[in-house]
Amino acid sequence: MLSDMGLGTFILRAFMLTPFVFLRMLPVTIAYIIIFGAIILSLAKIWFLLIIPPFGLGFLLLIILMFAFYEIQLLRAGLASLGRYAAPTPEKLMSVSLRQFFFYRLGMGLISLSLVAIPLCIYFALRKGGIIEGFKGLFETTGDASFAVESIAVAIFLVGIPWYIVTLLLDCLFSVPMAANAARASKASPNYDPLFGLGRQFLPVFCTIIAAILFPFLYSVVVQPFAALTDMEDPSQALQIFTIGTVIYLVISFLLIFVPYTAKSLAFVLTVDENAQTAKENLAPIFDMEEERQNISSMRRQRTKGASGVKVYDANAHDTDERRAGGSKTDMRELRKQRTIEAQAGGVYDPNNPGGKDSG
Repeated sequence: MLSDMGLGTFILRAFMLTPFVFLRMLPVTIAYIIIFGAIILSLAKIWFLLIIPPFGLGFLLLIILMFAFYEIQLLRAGLASLGRYAAPTPEKLMSVSLRQFFFYRLGMGLISLSLVAIPLCIYFALRKGGIIEGFKGLFETTGDASFAVESIAVAIFLVGIPWYIVTLLLDCLFSVPMAANAARASKASPNYDPLFGLGRQFLPVFCTIIAAILFPFLYSVVVQPFAALTDMEDPSQALQIFTIGTVIYLVISFLLIFVPYTAKSLAFVLTVDENAQTAKENLAPIFDMEEERQNISSMRRQRTKGASGVKVYDANAHDTDERRAGGSKTDMRELRKQRTIEAQAGGVYDPNNPGGKDSG
């Protein structure tokens, strides 16, 4: 069961499911590349409109909306690869895409930009006061380009890197809610709320994404040194190894783009299974061992009391004795009288003769 999955198994399964997600998304990815290319080509002649704030902002929102719709397709491809949830309906697919756009991408983007703006504002405040001068040596170069180099370095160091880290953490935090939102596109899917499973499976998703980010660096660690060593003996063989390694590297790097979405879908399915297992355990009867021990002791005392002379009514024994009597109505009636007298003498209630009288 998925709920018993460990961290290593989670990462391995996310990587193993990625090729299936890629194959499912290949037609959609090609269509998106064509559409996006057509948009870029159409804007090539009117690119100057993008510097006008309304047009530039509108184009940016359009790109984010397209990306949100593509993300929904990626998450649903991951769910389908896991064998969960049916095909979506057009109405619900548009609904979940708009939620992905407004609630997750725009909301998370504003949060990440707000958090990144804090160190940038501190930088400008300190620079104006002269305190930052001690750090200028990190970015200074000779000539007139020093200010440009410093600005680019500061932008990367104080804006780009923190923004990427904050976005990555928010993406892992909302991984299960985003996958649950994608699952809502199915006709019979439960209506998950926007914060369903918030923070669940954070560590497995985070470790999977970090593994996907670091995996391409194995190329520089393994392929290039090996090709360099081979180059000393046979240059043509080194070139072949380098070419094959580069092709494999590019293919794997492209596949790794889909790993985060596979991990999010897997995290959502794992969360749903864990919730179902918890609900099943809560519905299971809870036994009190001490109470059960007392009940067993009480039953033993009743048996001992019956063996010491008190007759206990037993319907199964009555039926057996009646069958042994040969089936005669008169004999059976006499046998019932005898059993009733024995039960009354033992002070035990007889359900066949509640009044204590002969019913025959």
